[in-house]
Order: sequence, then structure tokens, then C-alpha cells
Amino acid sequence: MGKRFFVLFVSPLLVVTLFVFYDKKVSGQNGLSREGQTIAQVRNIIATQYVEEVDDETLFEGALRGMVDTLDPYSAYLDPESLEEMKVETEGKFGGLGIEVSLEDGWITVITPIEDTPAYEAGILAGDRIVEVEGESTEDMTLQEAVRRLRGKPGTQVTIGVLSLGEAEPHEVVITRALIRVKSVKRVGIVDAEAKIGYLALVSFQDDTTKELEEAIGRMEEQGARAFVIDLRNNPGGLFHESIYSADLFLEDGVIVSTRGRDSRANEEFLAQAKGTLPPYPLVVLVNRGTASASEILAGALQDHRRALVIGSRTWGKGSVQSIFELDGGKRAMKLTTARYYTPSGRSIH
Repeated sequence: MGKRFFVLFVSPLLVVTLFVFYDKKVSGQNGLSREGQTIAQVRNIIATQYVEEVDDETLFEGALRGMVDTLDPYSAYLDPESLEEMKVETEGKFGGLGIEVSLEDGWITVITPIEDTPAYEAGILAGDRIVEVEGESTEDMTLQEAVRRLRGKPGTQVTIGVLSLGEAEPHEVVITRALIRVKSVKRVGIVDAEAKIGYLALVSFQDDTTKELEEAIGRMEEQGARAFVIDLRNNPGGLFHESIYSADLFLEDGVIVSTRGRDSRANEEFLAQAKGTLPPYPLVVLVNRGTASASEILAGALQDHRRALVIGSRTWGKGSVQSIFELDGGKRAMKLTTARYYTPSGRSIH
């Protein structure tokens, strides 16, 4: 392809010691902060007074999760199980319903259903709130816990309560879990042979998305296509760097996206290069409420450079970048919002 020159900036920037439990007899020593003393006091009261015995590992996990949960909906503490799930997701194969969710106003909210998955076929829509899982309310449930409950062995069923936009009461939906295999590019073909227009749906950004996109356009070129419709509707995003690579296929120069954060190392401009750019075919990009994150980066870059006509409804508005910080020798991790991204014209997507 010749265009893969970027380094994904969201690799760990530093090692952070998040939390230390102090023994009661140590907590009074000089040098320990007031906050540290209070934490040690809480730990010791729980250890000696709580009605049931609680091991330090449980308290440690709860403290880590609690700190990150006070932040935005996209930051999260990843225990070993959650970390492994995240790795599986980016490979494009996992067991579950086929929905991308976030935490909005304390409720699990669907960003978008993934096409041709059980959730999509059950009629789940972007903006739906999942208010119950197997009869248990999801109000104030962590995102990781909700995802864990929704996933399961392929072939098993899960009952969820769904509150759709405009509805006063939730309705019950029974969905059979399946092995979710997500291909980034779907429904490739010529939609108007006379006008030489090709169409493809780009449904997610994961490993090899740009390669799939370039190959799909190449196949349609061989069939005579000289203009393309790129459908980003219900694309929840995915890997940040893949959206940049994809935009670079269509841009010869200029800024694709910039990021800004508190740490100066998060302040980056990602530039297009002429090498490997596709011919300047006319482009139309389709978007909707389910278009989020990395797909907004692609649409924004093509729109600001006047490289494509963007058509559709208002997108989701997830204009933040999450970095993964490894903890405990890589056994755990923290997904932390470290920057906001801006389109070439300086727009923040939110």
C-alpha cells in the first residue's frame, strides 16, 4: 500500500503507580499524604469491621475501578478478563450480540448495531437504551459489567429490556448470541454501471481495514467504477490509526486529523502523503447517528478537504481518543481519554 507511515500514539506513555494500601502502623509516618492516610483508614476499617471478610485483592480492584469510573464514559479500568476481551474485539471476532455501546447519563446506550448480527436482526437501533439484562437494571452498571453480561457462549439466549427513543416504557427483546465475525468492508458492488458508480459499506475500523478498503475499490475499478459511495452509517469507529490510513488513501497532502491533550506528547498532527494516493475519483460519504469516533475522523477529513460530499444526519459526536496504559506487568490496563481530536479545519466533534 505504501501509505503506512504513522505510529499509533496511544501506546503507553508512562508507567503510573495508581494505588498503594498502607498498613495501619505506617499510615502515621511523615510523607504520607492526607488522602493516602484516609485511604489506609478506610481499608483498615473495612478489613476489621465489615460484616464479612473481604480480601485485599477485591478492595484493590474496586479502588482502581472507582477512580477511573469518576471520569468520562469512555475511560475504563480493564481487569484481566476485560483486557483480553478488548484484544479479541480489535481482531474482529468475538461472541455476543453485535452492538457497540457506551455509558450515557448512567445508562447503557447503543451507539450502533453491527450489520448482519443478532442485535441488528432483532431491530436494535442506535440510541436505544438497554435498561435491563436478564431482569436486572443496568442503571449505574459499569460499561465493562454490562458488556460481560451481554456476551456469552454462541447459541445461548439473553433477555434485555430496551427503551427506544420516543418510547415511554421499555420493551423486552430475546436475542440469541452468536460468534461475531466483523469484516470492515461489506456490500461492495457497482450500483450504476452507466454512471460508473461503485458502492461499499465500511462498518468498522480494525486491523487491516485500510487494506480491505483499498482492495474493494480496486475490484470496482476493474469493473469500470470511476466514482464511489462510501457508507459510514452505523460505523461505531474502532482503531484510531486505521481511520487515518483510510483517509490517506484519498488525500495527497494536508492535515488528516490533529489531537490535543494535557500531556504534550498527545498533541499531534497526522499528515497525508502523496505516495499511494488513489486517483481523485468523485466521492460521496453517507453518515447517520450511528457514525462515531474513527468514522467521524474519516468523514471530517474528506469533508474539510472538499474531497467528498458528506450526506446524512448528525453523527454521534465522540471526539475523544483513548490510550491504553498497561498495569501490573501487562495483566491489567487502563483505557484513558488522553486527547480530543480535531478535523483539518479545527472542528471538535462532540
